[in-house]
Amino acid sequence: MLKIQQNSDHLVIRQDKALSNILGYTLLSVFLIPFFIFPLSFISSFLPRQQTLKCTRSEPIQVNCQVQETIKVINQNKEISSINLTGVEIITHSDQEENYQVYQLQLISKTEKFNFGYSRLYQSEISPLAQKINSFLTNPTQRSFQLTQENNVPEGVNYMLIFFIFWYGILIISVLTITFSFFSCPLVEMWVFDRKCNKLILTKQFIFKLQNKSEYALSGKSYLETEYIKDSDGDEYHLRLILESGEKLTLNCPNNEVNQMFQVVGEFLQWKQQNTNGNKNIRFQ
Repeated sequence: MLKIQQNSDHLVIRQDKALSNILGYTLLSVFLIPFFIFPLSFISSFLPRQQTLKCTRSEPIQVNCQVQETIKVINQNKEISSINLTGVEIITHSDQEENYQVYQLQLISKTEKFNFGYSRLYQSEISPLAQKINSFLTNPTQRSFQLTQENNVPEGVNYMLIFFIFWYGILIISVLTITFSFFSCPLVEMWVFDRKCNKLILTKQFIFKLQNKSEYALSGKSYLETEYIKDSDGDEYHLRLILESGEKLTLNCPNNEVNQMFQVVGEFLQWKQQNTNGNKNIRFQ
């Protein structure tokens, strides 16, 4: 939004960018969130982990068990089940499309069944675990029991982890770039044209109330122009102040306000209007 104040010696153009900047960077940040979350949930399923069955016998036929899962890399433990264990069996899961089946332990109580551990392609990998549990259940003198099963990390997971490290590296660089752009982009720009001293005072206010003030002489061959550009998005005009040194200062404003700003500044500085490039580019000098 542009605000104009004018008296006999000074023309002040104030441009507030805070709302548009904050909205733009917020939308961009929200857009990046899924790119962080979804890969994390995918990676977690491939991290090395183990399930542990811990049982205590309070009575000869009363066995209380808890199942905990541990993710090794981050050393995270969580209890996923509690059961009054009465037995164990080996179950199978079949995939008709892929034409294979896997084997898994299932813990049994009087009221429910609960899958324990991780599936295996061969029953010979599961049977020894079931035998250990049954041996504990049939031995009333054994007061406690613990069994751990680790998951099989799929082949090629190391390459996958390298890819995701590279992926998150790019995302972190993107976030740092966005953050740097946010802090380096001014929230407020104030153009103060001083006709008496024939100079421009350009003040930029950044976040945390940091300011950058610069002064530019408007004498010599300095001129103001609207530059016409035609691209795939349509016709656009840009308002630029070109100093005698060749330095270009651009006043960003909506397309429908370019001509108004051009006339206001040019007439205030009492520069003469000139047409160039077939009236497409117009300048005050």
